[in-house]
Amino acid sequence: MFEHVRITTLPNGAKIATSAMPGVNSFSVCFSVGMGSRFERSSEAGWSHFLEHMIFKGSRRHPTRTEIVRPLERIGAEYNAETGHEETSFHARVPASKTALAVGILGDMFSHPLCPSSEIERERKVVLEEIKRSEDSPDGRIFRAARAAIWPGHSLGRPISGNPTALEQADADALLDFHHRNYAAPEVLVSAAGALDHERIVEMVRPHLENLANNPVRRKPKSRFRPVRPLVAERRDVKQVNAIVAFRIPELDNENRDRLALLANILGGGMDSRLFRRIRDQNGMAYSIHAASHHYKGTGMFYVKAGLDPTRVEKAVALIGQEIRAMAERPVSNRELADTKGLLTGWNMFFGETSEEQRLVLQGSLRNRGFVMPPEQWVKGLRSITREQIQTLAADIIRPETCTLALILPNDCKADPEKLREALFNG
Repeated sequence: MFEHVRITTLPNGAKIATSAMPGVNSFSVCFSVGMGSRFERSSEAGWSHFLEHMIFKGSRRHPTRTEIVRPLERIGAEYNAETGHEETSFHARVPASKTALAVGILGDMFSHPLCPSSEIERERKVVLEEIKRSEDSPDGRIFRAARAAIWPGHSLGRPISGNPTALEQADADALLDFHHRNYAAPEVLVSAAGALDHERIVEMVRPHLENLANNPVRRKPKSRFRPVRPLVAERRDVKQVNAIVAFRIPELDNENRDRLALLANILGGGMDSRLFRRIRDQNGMAYSIHAASHHYKGTGMFYVKAGLDPTRVEKAVALIGQEIRAMAERPVSNRELADTKGLLTGWNMFFGETSEEQRLVLQGSLRNRGFVMPPEQWVKGLRSITREQIQTLAADIIRPETCTLALILPNDCKADPEKLREALFNG
Protein backbone atom coordinates (compact mmCIF):
# COMPACT_ATOMS: atom_id res chain seq x y z
CA MET A 1 0.00 0.00 0.00
CA PHE A 2 0.96 3.64 -0.57
CA GLU A 3 3.49 2.74 -3.26
CA HIS A 4 2.12 5.39 -5.63
CA VAL A 5 1.86 8.57 -3.54
CA ARG A 6 2.51 11.87 -5.30
CA ILE A 7 2.22 15.44 -4.03
CA THR A 8 2.01 18.64 -6.08
CA THR A 9 2.16 22.15 -4.60
CA LEU A 10 0.51 24.78 -6.79
CA PRO A 11 2.12 28.23 -7.18
CA ASN A 12 -0.38 29.72 -4.71
CA GLY A 13 0.57 27.22 -2.01
CA ALA A 14 -2.32 24.75 -2.21
CA LYS A 15 -1.31 21.07 -2.05
CA ILE A 16 -2.73 18.14 -4.01
CA ALA A 17 -1.81 14.66 -2.74
CA THR A 18 -2.84 11.41 -4.40
CA SER A 19 -2.39 7.70 -3.87
CA ALA A 20 -3.03 5.61 -6.98
CA MET A 21 -4.48 2.17 -6.22
CA PRO A 22 -4.37 -0.16 -9.24
CA GLY A 23 -7.22 -2.62 -9.32
CA VAL A 24 -9.82 -0.70 -7.31
CA ASN A 25 -13.06 0.65 -8.77
CA SER A 26 -13.62 3.65 -6.52
CA PHE A 27 -12.29 7.18 -6.20
CA SER A 28 -12.17 9.17 -2.96
CA VAL A 29 -11.44 12.87 -2.75
CA CYS A 30 -11.40 15.51 -0.03
CA PHE A 31 -11.06 19.28 -0.15
CA SER A 32 -9.87 20.49 3.25
CA VAL A 33 -8.69 23.76 4.77
CA GLY A 34 -6.68 24.35 7.93
CA MET A 35 -9.46 26.37 9.50
CA GLY A 36 -11.64 25.31 12.42
CA SER A 37 -13.30 26.58 15.56
CA ARG A 38 -9.97 27.11 17.34
CA PHE A 39 -9.03 29.98 15.04
CA GLU A 40 -12.35 31.84 15.21
CA ARG A 41 -12.75 35.16 16.95
CA SER A 42 -15.13 34.93 19.91
CA SER A 43 -17.66 36.98 17.92
CA GLU A 44 -17.44 34.32 15.17
CA ALA A 45 -17.77 31.24 17.39
CA GLY A 46 -19.40 28.53 15.31
CA TRP A 47 -19.00 30.26 11.95
CA SER A 48 -16.69 27.58 10.52
CA HIS A 49 -19.37 24.98 11.20
CA PHE A 50 -22.20 27.24 9.95
CA LEU A 51 -20.24 27.92 6.75
CA GLU A 52 -19.76 24.17 6.28
CA HIS A 53 -23.56 23.82 6.28
CA MET A 54 -24.07 26.77 3.93
CA ILE A 55 -21.52 25.52 1.40
CA PHE A 56 -23.99 22.74 0.53
CA LYS A 57 -26.67 25.33 -0.30
CA GLY A 58 -25.25 26.38 -3.65
CA SER A 59 -22.12 27.29 -5.58
CA ARG A 60 -21.20 29.22 -8.72
CA ARG A 61 -21.82 26.32 -11.13
CA HIS A 62 -24.32 24.46 -8.95
CA PRO A 63 -26.45 27.29 -7.57
CA THR A 64 -28.93 25.23 -5.54
CA ARG A 65 -28.70 22.49 -2.95
CA THR A 66 -30.49 20.12 -5.33
CA GLU A 67 -27.87 20.68 -8.03
CA ILE A 68 -25.19 19.66 -5.56
CA VAL A 69 -26.68 16.63 -3.84
CA ARG A 70 -28.83 15.05 -6.57
CA PRO A 71 -25.98 14.27 -9.02
CA LEU A 72 -23.99 12.72 -6.17
CA GLU A 73 -26.83 10.63 -4.80
CA ARG A 74 -27.95 9.24 -8.14
CA ILE A 75 -24.51 7.67 -8.67
CA GLY A 76 -24.40 6.14 -5.18
CA ALA A 77 -21.80 8.56 -3.81
CA GLU A 78 -20.87 8.60 -0.15
CA TYR A 79 -20.28 12.22 0.78
CA ASN A 80 -20.17 14.44 3.85
CA ALA A 81 -18.33 17.28 5.55
CA GLU A 82 -16.80 17.82 8.98
CA THR A 83 -15.71 20.83 10.96
CA GLY A 84 -13.02 20.28 13.56
CA HIS A 85 -11.02 22.48 15.88
CA GLU A 86 -8.24 23.04 13.32
CA GLU A 87 -9.63 21.81 9.99
CA THR A 88 -12.78 21.75 7.86
CA SER A 89 -13.19 19.14 5.13
CA PHE A 90 -15.59 18.09 2.37
CA HIS A 91 -15.25 14.60 0.95
CA ALA A 92 -16.84 12.06 -1.38
CA ARG A 93 -16.30 8.51 -2.59
CA VAL A 94 -17.70 7.67 -6.02
CA PRO A 95 -17.31 5.07 -8.75
CA ALA A 96 -14.04 5.75 -10.55
CA SER A 97 -15.94 6.55 -13.75
CA LYS A 98 -17.49 9.56 -11.95
CA THR A 99 -14.21 11.14 -10.84
CA ALA A 100 -14.74 14.34 -12.84
CA LEU A 101 -18.24 14.78 -11.43
CA ALA A 102 -17.07 14.47 -7.82
CA VAL A 103 -14.11 16.82 -8.26
CA GLY A 104 -16.28 19.30 -10.15
CA ILE A 105 -19.00 19.50 -7.52
CA LEU A 106 -16.79 19.46 -4.41
CA GLY A 107 -14.25 21.82 -5.93
CA ASP A 108 -16.85 24.40 -6.92
CA MET A 109 -18.75 24.35 -3.63
CA PHE A 110 -15.48 24.51 -1.63
CA SER A 111 -14.04 27.45 -3.57
CA HIS A 112 -17.10 29.35 -4.80
CA PRO A 113 -19.99 29.07 -2.31
CA LEU A 114 -22.95 31.38 -2.74
CA CYS A 115 -24.31 31.38 0.83
CA PRO A 116 -27.72 32.51 -0.49
CA SER A 117 -29.50 34.89 1.87
CA SER A 118 -32.74 32.98 1.34
CA GLU A 119 -31.19 29.93 3.01
CA ILE A 120 -29.36 31.60 5.89
CA GLU A 121 -32.17 31.83 8.43
CA ARG A 122 -33.48 28.35 7.67
CA GLU A 123 -30.05 26.75 8.06
CA ARG A 124 -29.32 28.76 11.20
CA LYS A 125 -32.33 27.06 12.77
CA VAL A 126 -30.95 23.68 11.69
CA VAL A 127 -27.61 24.42 13.37
CA LEU A 128 -29.38 25.57 16.55
CA GLU A 129 -31.27 22.27 16.61
CA GLU A 130 -27.96 20.45 16.19
CA ILE A 131 -26.65 22.33 19.24
CA LYS A 132 -29.74 21.35 21.24
CA ARG A 133 -29.31 17.71 20.27
CA SER A 134 -25.73 17.77 21.51
CA GLU A 135 -26.80 19.41 24.77
CA ASP A 136 -29.41 16.69 25.27
CA SER A 137 -26.80 13.95 24.79
CA PRO A 138 -24.74 12.95 27.87
CA ASP A 139 -21.88 12.06 25.50
CA GLY A 140 -21.92 15.52 23.97
CA ARG A 141 -22.26 17.30 27.32
CA ILE A 142 -19.48 15.39 29.04
CA PHE A 143 -16.96 16.09 26.27
CA ARG A 144 -17.90 19.78 26.21
CA ALA A 145 -17.49 19.95 30.00
CA ALA A 146 -14.10 18.20 29.91
CA ARG A 147 -12.74 20.41 27.13
CA ALA A 148 -13.95 23.58 28.83
CA ALA A 149 -12.15 22.49 32.02
CA ILE A 150 -8.94 21.51 30.22
CA TRP A 151 -8.80 24.77 28.24
CA PRO A 152 -10.81 27.27 30.33
CA GLY A 153 -11.58 30.50 28.50
CA HIS A 154 -9.83 29.26 25.36
CA SER A 155 -11.30 28.59 21.92
CA LEU A 156 -10.29 24.91 22.20
CA GLY A 157 -12.67 24.71 25.14
CA ARG A 158 -15.61 26.04 23.12
CA PRO A 159 -18.06 23.80 21.26
CA ILE A 160 -17.29 23.57 17.53
CA SER A 161 -20.92 24.43 16.81
CA GLY A 162 -20.59 27.78 18.58
CA ASN A 163 -23.34 29.62 20.39
CA PRO A 164 -26.66 31.25 19.39
CA THR A 165 -25.43 34.80 20.02
CA ALA A 166 -22.49 34.55 17.61
CA LEU A 167 -24.53 32.62 15.05
CA GLU A 168 -27.14 35.36 14.95
CA GLN A 169 -24.48 37.74 13.58
CA ALA A 170 -23.64 35.50 10.62
CA ASP A 171 -25.45 36.83 7.54
CA ALA A 172 -24.57 36.01 3.92
CA ASP A 173 -22.06 38.83 3.50
CA ALA A 174 -20.33 38.00 6.78
CA LEU A 175 -20.00 34.31 5.88
CA LEU A 176 -18.65 35.06 2.40
CA ASP A 177 -16.08 37.42 3.92
CA PHE A 178 -15.21 34.73 6.48
CA HIS A 179 -14.71 32.26 3.62
CA HIS A 180 -12.51 34.67 1.67
CA ARG A 181 -10.31 35.39 4.70
CA ASN A 182 -9.89 31.83 5.89
CA TYR A 183 -10.10 29.54 2.85
CA ALA A 184 -6.69 30.73 1.64
CA ALA A 185 -4.69 28.58 -0.75
CA PRO A 186 -1.68 27.92 1.54
CA GLU A 187 -4.12 26.36 4.05
CA VAL A 188 -5.75 24.06 1.45
CA LEU A 189 -5.04 20.36 0.98
CA VAL A 190 -6.81 18.22 -1.61
CA SER A 191 -6.28 14.51 -0.96
CA ALA A 192 -7.42 11.72 -3.27
CA ALA A 193 -6.99 7.96 -3.57
CA GLY A 194 -8.22 5.11 -5.71
CA ALA A 195 -8.36 4.57 -9.45
CA LEU A 196 -6.66 7.77 -10.57
CA ASP A 197 -3.88 9.41 -12.51
CA HIS A 198 -2.08 12.10 -10.50
CA GLU A 199 -1.54 14.57 -13.34
CA ARG A 200 -5.16 14.27 -14.41
CA ILE A 201 -6.35 14.97 -10.86
CA VAL A 202 -4.08 18.01 -10.63
CA GLU A 203 -5.51 19.38 -13.86
CA MET A 204 -9.07 18.78 -12.61
CA VAL A 205 -8.45 20.38 -9.23
CA ARG A 206 -6.26 23.32 -10.28
CA PRO A 207 -9.06 25.53 -11.73
CA HIS A 208 -10.99 25.33 -8.46
CA LEU A 209 -8.07 26.56 -6.39
CA GLU A 210 -6.44 29.16 -8.64
CA ASN A 211 -8.60 32.06 -7.49
CA LEU A 212 -8.32 31.43 -3.76
CA ALA A 213 -6.44 34.08 -1.82
CA ASN A 214 -2.77 33.15 -1.86
CA ASN A 215 -1.69 35.07 1.22
CA PRO A 216 -0.83 32.80 4.18
CA VAL A 217 -3.34 33.12 6.99
CA ARG A 218 -1.48 34.19 10.12
CA ARG A 219 -2.77 31.61 12.56
CA LYS A 220 -0.84 31.93 15.81
CA PRO A 221 -2.55 29.69 18.35
CA LYS A 222 -2.29 30.87 21.93
CA SER A 223 0.43 28.85 23.63
CA ARG A 224 -0.35 30.07 27.13
CA PHE A 225 -3.32 28.52 28.86
CA ARG A 226 -5.11 29.15 32.12
CA PRO A 227 -4.76 26.50 34.83
CA VAL A 228 -6.88 23.40 34.35
CA ARG A 229 -10.11 23.31 36.35
CA PRO A 230 -9.77 20.17 38.50
CA LEU A 231 -13.47 19.29 38.68
CA VAL A 232 -16.68 19.94 36.76
CA ALA A 233 -19.87 18.14 37.73
CA GLU A 234 -23.58 18.38 37.07
CA ARG A 235 -26.63 16.30 37.89
CA ARG A 236 -29.21 15.31 35.30
CA ASP A 237 -31.97 12.83 34.67
CA VAL A 238 -29.66 10.00 33.56
CA LYS A 239 -29.10 6.40 34.69
CA GLN A 240 -25.30 6.19 34.51
CA VAL A 241 -22.44 8.30 35.78
CA ASN A 242 -20.74 9.68 32.68
CA ALA A 243 -17.12 10.42 33.52
CA ILE A 244 -14.02 11.71 31.75
CA VAL A 245 -10.61 11.82 33.40
CA ALA A 246 -8.57 14.16 31.20
CA PHE A 247 -5.01 15.48 31.22
CA ARG A 248 -3.84 18.51 29.29
CA ILE A 249 -0.63 17.57 27.53
CA PRO A 250 1.96 19.55 25.56
CA GLU A 251 2.29 19.25 21.81
CA LEU A 252 4.01 15.93 21.13
CA ASP A 253 6.42 15.12 18.33
CA ASN A 254 5.73 12.15 16.06
CA GLU A 255 7.72 9.70 18.19
CA ASN A 256 5.90 10.63 21.39
CA ARG A 257 2.52 10.50 19.67
CA ASP A 258 3.27 6.89 18.77
CA ARG A 259 4.34 6.19 22.35
CA LEU A 260 1.11 7.73 23.63
CA ALA A 261 -0.88 5.56 21.22
CA LEU A 262 0.72 2.49 22.79
CA LEU A 263 0.11 3.84 26.29
CA ALA A 264 -3.56 4.57 25.58
CA ASN A 265 -4.16 1.14 24.07
CA ILE A 266 -2.47 -0.72 26.93
CA LEU A 267 -4.54 1.29 29.38
CA GLY A 268 -7.91 1.33 27.63
CA GLY A 269 -7.76 0.46 23.95
CA GLY A 270 -9.46 -2.90 23.65
CA MET A 271 -11.03 -5.86 25.42
CA ASP A 272 -7.64 -6.99 26.76
CA SER A 273 -6.67 -3.54 28.06
CA ARG A 274 -6.11 -2.91 31.76
CA LEU A 275 -9.21 -0.77 32.29
CA PHE A 276 -11.50 -3.10 30.35
CA ARG A 277 -10.33 -6.10 32.35
CA ARG A 278 -10.43 -4.45 35.76
CA ILE A 279 -13.47 -2.17 35.55
CA ARG A 280 -15.71 -4.25 33.29
CA ASP A 281 -14.64 -7.89 33.37
CA GLN A 282 -13.51 -8.24 36.97
CA ASN A 283 -15.94 -5.84 38.66
CA GLY A 284 -18.86 -5.27 36.26
CA MET A 285 -18.86 -1.53 36.94
CA ALA A 286 -19.13 -0.33 33.32
CA TYR A 287 -20.23 -1.40 29.87
CA SER A 288 -18.00 1.08 28.03
CA ILE A 289 -14.57 2.36 29.04
CA HIS A 290 -11.68 3.46 26.87
CA ALA A 291 -8.61 5.72 26.67
CA ALA A 292 -7.59 7.98 23.79
CA SER A 293 -5.96 11.30 22.93
CA HIS A 294 -6.52 14.43 20.85
CA HIS A 295 -3.61 16.45 19.44
CA TYR A 296 -3.44 20.12 18.41
CA LYS A 297 -0.85 22.78 17.71
CA GLY A 298 0.87 23.50 21.01
CA THR A 299 -1.29 21.28 23.20
CA GLY A 300 -3.43 18.16 23.44
CA MET A 301 -5.59 16.03 25.69
CA PHE A 302 -5.16 12.47 26.96
CA TYR A 303 -8.30 11.02 28.53
CA VAL A 304 -10.22 8.06 29.88
CA LYS A 305 -13.98 8.02 29.28
CA ALA A 306 -16.43 5.69 31.02
CA GLY A 307 -20.09 5.11 31.78
CA LEU A 308 -20.21 3.87 35.39
CA ASP A 309 -22.61 2.21 37.82
CA PRO A 310 -23.75 5.07 40.12
CA THR A 311 -24.02 2.75 43.14
CA ARG A 312 -20.31 1.89 42.89
CA VAL A 313 -18.86 4.98 41.31
CA GLU A 314 -16.51 5.78 44.23
CA LYS A 315 -14.81 2.40 43.89
CA ALA A 316 -14.76 2.61 40.09
CA VAL A 317 -13.09 6.04 40.03
CA ALA A 318 -10.51 4.86 42.58
CA LEU A 319 -9.68 1.83 40.42
CA ILE A 320 -9.43 3.99 37.30
CA GLY A 321 -7.05 6.29 39.16
CA GLN A 322 -4.93 3.33 40.25
CA GLU A 323 -4.58 2.06 36.69
CA ILE A 324 -3.77 5.51 35.31
CA ARG A 325 -1.13 6.15 37.98
CA ALA A 326 0.41 2.71 37.47
CA MET A 327 1.36 3.69 33.91
CA ALA A 328 3.65 6.40 35.33
CA GLU A 329 4.93 4.45 38.34
CA ARG A 330 6.34 1.33 36.66
CA PRO A 331 7.06 0.00 33.17
CA VAL A 332 4.39 -1.99 31.38
CA SER A 333 5.06 -5.70 31.03
CA ASN A 334 6.91 -7.15 28.06
CA ARG A 335 3.81 -9.13 27.12
CA GLU A 336 1.54 -6.07 27.17
CA LEU A 337 3.97 -4.10 25.06
CA ALA A 338 4.41 -6.89 22.51
CA ASP A 339 0.68 -7.58 22.32
CA THR A 340 -0.21 -3.91 21.86
CA LYS A 341 2.44 -3.44 19.19
CA GLY A 342 0.88 -6.40 17.40
CA LEU A 343 -2.58 -4.85 17.77
CA LEU A 344 -1.56 -1.47 16.32
CA THR A 345 0.54 -3.07 13.60
CA GLY A 346 -2.43 -5.19 12.54
CA TRP A 347 -4.76 -2.21 12.49
CA ASN A 348 -2.24 -0.27 10.45
CA MET A 349 -1.96 -3.06 7.88
CA PHE A 350 -5.74 -3.38 7.54
CA PHE A 351 -6.37 0.35 7.36
CA GLY A 352 -5.68 1.55 3.85
CA GLU A 353 -7.24 -1.27 1.87
CA THR A 354 -10.00 1.01 0.54
CA SER A 355 -9.71 4.27 -1.36
CA GLU A 356 -11.43 6.18 1.45
CA GLU A 357 -8.99 4.83 4.04
CA GLN A 358 -5.95 5.71 1.94
CA ARG A 359 -7.37 9.17 1.36
CA LEU A 360 -7.80 9.60 5.13
CA VAL A 361 -4.20 8.52 5.71
CA LEU A 362 -2.94 11.08 3.19
CA GLN A 363 -4.96 13.86 4.76
CA GLY A 364 -4.09 12.96 8.34
CA SER A 365 -0.40 12.37 7.68
CA LEU A 366 0.14 15.63 5.83
CA ARG A 367 -1.84 17.68 8.34
CA ASN A 368 -0.38 16.08 11.47
CA ARG A 369 3.11 14.94 10.45
CA GLY A 370 3.86 17.11 7.46
CA PHE A 371 4.74 14.09 5.32
CA VAL A 372 3.34 10.69 4.32
CA MET A 373 5.01 7.91 6.24
CA PRO A 374 5.01 4.47 4.55
CA PRO A 375 3.35 1.86 6.79
CA GLU A 376 6.52 -0.22 7.03
CA GLN A 377 8.47 2.80 8.29
CA TRP A 378 5.80 3.52 10.91
CA VAL A 379 5.82 -0.13 12.03
CA LYS A 380 9.61 -0.07 12.33
CA GLY A 381 9.42 3.00 14.57
CA LEU A 382 6.61 1.47 16.64
CA ARG A 383 8.57 -1.73 17.23
CA SER A 384 11.54 0.25 18.55
CA ILE A 385 9.53 1.83 21.40
CA THR A 386 10.57 0.58 24.83
CA ARG A 387 8.77 0.06 28.13
CA GLU A 388 10.92 2.77 29.70
CA GLN A 389 9.97 5.32 27.03
CA ILE A 390 6.27 4.72 27.67
CA GLN A 391 6.75 5.08 31.43
CA THR A 392 8.74 8.30 30.99
CA LEU A 393 6.01 9.78 28.81
CA ALA A 394 3.32 8.70 31.28
CA ALA A 395 5.22 10.34 34.16
CA ASP A 396 5.44 13.55 32.14
CA ILE A 397 1.72 13.82 31.35
CA ILE A 398 -0.08 12.10 34.25
CA ARG A 399 0.04 14.83 36.87
CA PRO A 400 -2.66 16.10 39.28
CA GLU A 401 -2.21 19.74 38.30
CA THR A 402 -3.00 19.03 34.62
CA CYS A 403 -5.94 16.70 35.36
CA THR A 404 -9.65 17.39 35.31
CA LEU A 405 -12.51 15.10 36.30
CA ALA A 406 -15.73 15.81 34.39
CA LEU A 407 -18.91 14.18 35.66
CA ILE A 408 -22.58 13.91 34.78
CA LEU A 409 -24.30 12.21 37.71
CA PRO A 410 -27.85 10.90 38.08
CA ASN A 411 -30.01 13.17 40.23
CA ASP A 412 -30.31 10.51 42.92
CA CYS A 413 -26.59 9.54 42.97
CA LYS A 414 -25.22 10.08 46.47
CA ALA A 415 -21.55 10.32 45.44
CA ASP A 416 -19.64 13.48 46.37
CA PRO A 417 -17.81 14.85 43.28
CA GLU A 418 -15.02 16.33 45.45
CA LYS A 419 -14.32 12.93 46.99
CA LEU A 420 -14.36 11.32 43.55
CA ARG A 421 -11.70 13.78 42.34
CA GLU A 422 -9.59 13.03 45.42
CA ALA A 423 -9.89 9.30 44.77
CA LEU A 424 -8.13 9.64 41.41
CA PHE A 425 -4.79 10.29 43.07
CA ASN A 426 -5.34 8.92 46.56
CA GLY A 427 -7.70 5.99 46.06
